[in-house]
Amino acid sequence: MDIETECLKEMQFVAKGNASQSKGTAIQEFYRDCNVFVTGGTGFMGKVLIEKLLRSCPDIERIFIVVRPKKGKTVEERKEKLLNCVIFDVLRASRPEFQKQLVMVKGDCSLPKLGLSNSDYEILIQKVNIIFHLAATVRFDEKFNIAIPINIGGTKEIIDLCRACVKLKVGLHL
Repeated sequence: MDIETECLKEMQFVAKGNASQSKGTAIQEFYRDCNVFVTGGTGFMGKVLIEKLLRSCPDIERIFIVVRPKKGKTVEERKEKLLNCVIFDVLRASRPEFQKQLVMVKGDCSLPKLGLSNSDYEILIQKVNIIFHLAATVRFDEKFNIAIPINIGGTKEIIDLCRACVKLKVGLHL
């Protein structure tokens, strides 16, 4: 078993203890009816964030996740892989409809306007309240021509998106 699977199983165990949390906390109220945009949502930290938001704040309206086609897999195939991850087992068992809250948006954080279509970018500008920017290459030996567009260019594009969003409450870069 790899370390990611082990960590996810541990978090799943902890999550079971919190699954019956009462509603109405300040955090739940903050996220109620909000639309969240996440970059890096298919990575380890992204999965943890998305699961925690969905489990702890069930009244989130939507979570938009930017996903790029990768290794010959389409956005839909990557969505299926994400949703089949062990970290979502508790949610699948307790609230299988959680999947309706997830909207995959085809894009690439290394490109201008995050590689989003004009219509998707406009939807985000009009609807998103909270942005979590987690996308990055974390390889320490990555070539500059790959690392700079993702890690620096992607952050610049997120800042531009934050400035354009009409309902933004929070933009967070991790």
